[in-house]
Amino acid sequence: MPYINLKMELMKSNITNEEAASVLKLQAEDVVDKLSGSGRFTIEEAMCLKTAYFPHLPLEYLFVHTKSQP
Repeated sequence: MPYINLKMELMKSNITNEEAASVLKLQAEDVVDKLSGSGRFTIEEAMCLKTAYFPHLPLEYLFVHTKSQP
């Protein structure tokens, strides 16, 4: 599952897709697409989410992109 660590951390912190989208200045649907693997986060978006919500976690941990299993 793509971005599983980021998804888990967002859920543990009760951060909604709408809240993340607001920080990124995107539509919630765009965040959903990126989290599902239909798109990718830019480095600027990754840094923005890390700075806003997870300054204590490594970027590499949050944004590891795992491939979906067939």
